[in-house]
Amino acid sequence: MLIEFEEAILQRLKEEGISNVQGWSGKAEELFMKPKTYPAVRYVFEGLDLQETLAPNIYNSIIRGSLIVFFQSLKEKGQGAYPILETILNALMWQELNGYMVEIKKIELLFHESIDFAYQVRLEAYGKYIVPFEEKEILTTRITTYEGEELSTDVKKEG
Repeated sequence: MLIEFEEAILQRLKEEGISNVQGWSGKAEELFMKPKTYPAVRYVFEGLDLQETLAPNIYNSIIRGSLIVFFQSLKEKGQGAYPILETILNALMWQELNGYMVEIKKIELLFHESIDFAYQVRLEAYGKYIVPFEEKEILTTRITTYEGEELSTDVKKEG
């Protein structure tokens, strides 16, 4: 579920023309190493909240994450922070991705150093998580045959 959600976000941003987009799977301190090309967007999964429902194996869920967006310009057309942040906002806000409705919660300047900028775009996605159900118990039945003889057998459900 989480991998598919991340892939849906990355694909959506690429469809909107932001090419340097990746999920983050490295060490936390490496996240702020300067990317080789700008602008660069990194998706970071932050958490998953699950709330029980009345139905068994179904949970209301909220995926929390951030996009860290790196720039070398604020207003440059096509490459600057303002146009890219607006593109991200329009591409993701209230979009359904992999069964989750995405809401942008906050956009803020994360750091500014010389000509390098990074903004954090916090998002939450609301949906349902269904826990896969696997029946593992042995089904047993007794079979009575002709002439009063009794045979028994264990029948296992094959998955």
